[in-house]
Amino acid sequence: MKKQTIIAMIEWILVVFLLWLFIHADILPTGSRTPEKAHQLSEQGFHYGPSIVVRKVTVPFDKDQVIFLGIYKDWFSADTVQKKRGGWFPGGGVAGIKIDRSKAFSYSWEGVNSRSGSFMTYKIFGYVIDDKITRIELTMKEKDMDNLTTIAQDIKSDRMFLFIFKGDYTGNPMKSLRGMDQAGKVRYEEQLY
Repeated sequence: MKKQTIIAMIEWILVVFLLWLFIHADILPTGSRTPEKAHQLSEQGFHYGPSIVVRKVTVPFDKDQVIFLGIYKDWFSADTVQKKRGGWFPGGGVAGIKIDRSKAFSYSWEGVNSRSGSFMTYKIFGYVIDDKITRIELTMKEKDMDNLTTIAQDIKSDRMFLFIFKGDYTGNPMKSLRGMDQAGKVRYEEQLY
């Protein structure tokens, strides 16, 4: 074989390899430019909504995750979008949870892996039906200990709550959710064991 033929064959093999790498390595970001657009596409892909976004929350310990609290008819959601490879992508929680009007509040929870995979972002979220509930308390077991800790959140006009925490827990660290009235009395409690 001539030297030119060998060089041409090597060039074509290199071109084919680079094309294969480009297609399979997902080099170009294909996500949305904004978290809002990723949220809209997430809902469209799930055939849910469009919800009315009542709150946009950036995860305090991971600026590459944004949670959209939304309401759609008799449903509520906490859709997470994540930034990776230069774009925003769906991260979980887009499915709506039906509001159970027979209870004082409806809730759900979810754990989502961080982009690095080194920890989980947990979120527990809900919609408060009882207008006498002004505060929600979440009691949790501290990691690797028997101690319990309580965190609280005042209910805003959107009637939703969202607790976000970071962890690498095994099992369920959440123990109970309580709805408190203005006087500090428990109006409703759910055990989360």
